[in-house]
Amino acid sequence: MRRFLAPAIAVLLASLGHADAWLIQGVVSSYIGPGDLQTYTAWYGTRAYSRAVAVSAVGKSVRIRNTSSGELCDVKLKFDGSQGFTTNCTSTGAGQSISAFCGAVDCGVQTFYDQLAGNACGGASCDLVQNTSANQPLLLASDSYSTVAFTSSTAAVTSANNFTPSAAKLTLSVVYNRYSGNQQIRPLHNIGSNNRIQAGAGAAQIAVFGGTSGSSVITSSDAAWHGDVAVINGASVSGISTATASNCTLAASVTASTTAAAPAINTNGQTSTSFKVYEVGFIDNYAISVSDCFALNANPKTYWGY
Repeated sequence: MRRFLAPAIAVLLASLGHADAWLIQGVVSSYIGPGDLQTYTAWYGTRAYSRAVAVSAVGKSVRIRNTSSGELCDVKLKFDGSQGFTTNCTSTGAGQSISAFCGAVDCGVQTFYDQLAGNACGGASCDLVQNTSANQPLLLASDSYSTVAFTSSTAAVTSANNFTPSAAKLTLSVVYNRYSGNQQIRPLHNIGSNNRIQAGAGAAQIAVFGGTSGSSVITSSDAAWHGDVAVINGASVSGISTATASNCTLAASVTASTTAAAPAINTNGQTSTSFKVYEVGFIDNYAISVSDCFALNANPKTYWGY
């Protein structure tokens, strides 16, 4: 029965108007994103934050730049959570696949959208933006346009607005691959005076900082994908590494800073370091449980297949 259902749904969607088609897609979508497991404060990714975002008509992941023409387009999200076609373009590029729009080469990333669109940064957007073309990360053709790569010392996307943590505890999550260099990549930081996850000072390390006053180092490995979840709560730092499916470690005490700062992803000026991300996010004033760690670890691992 199931093999006959998908073609029937496809015919139905084709016969409906735009709004009704999105409604039916919402009914049949089985996609599960991190936002279906936890409510984040801000979240960025090249898949949908949640099923609700996936089936909405307005969900988008990134705003990309054609490196030849300079045209900018948003990338819509499909009801299965993956990236779809271009929209809201500055010229004639709308309605194309990412590959067609980019010309089968890398595209620059001008904006990494906060998919919650909740204006958590002081009542304003937490979108991460880089308007200088030379400093933009890249949406990689070699990874089927699923990864955002930071390949130069100046590569960065940063919110134009500050976020102020409401209490001295935060949950941070990242899915990234450090494939060159061994220090100072920052896939999530500056969400309050440098509360962050970053690569450790040495190879095969991930460091979790609470403000500027302390860190916990989690064993990792280079040139591999990792989903890492950390809790900064003044009592312990909980870290998880997806080198194994269920590895949660407790480490030294780190207290989150409550100082206002702009969320950002960057290489911190390191000339020898390159990294790629699938998704990053943070939850204010919340320390997730060990079982939460396992769930938030398993979800991206299942989706991305690393």
